[in-house]
Amino acid sequence: MEDGFLSVALDDANQYGPHAMIMLLGLISIMTGLALGLAMINPIIVAVVTAGIICVAFVGVALRTSTNRHD
Repeated sequence: MEDGFLSVALDDANQYGPHAMIMLLGLISIMTGLALGLAMINPIIVAVVTAGIICVAFVGVALRTSTNRHD
């Protein structure tokens, strides 16, 4: 695929969009399940994991917008 995984999953860039969306759904559900499982063990751990996921998401969005700028 010439398009990135997130581009295909979120923007439906080519014919593989629905498959990529299902894979992304699976990955997000696994991360959610891990966070909830860790929350049952120790709520402090889930707070750190959640903060990490949010930071990674913001960095990913920032990198994506900075690389997509056309001057």
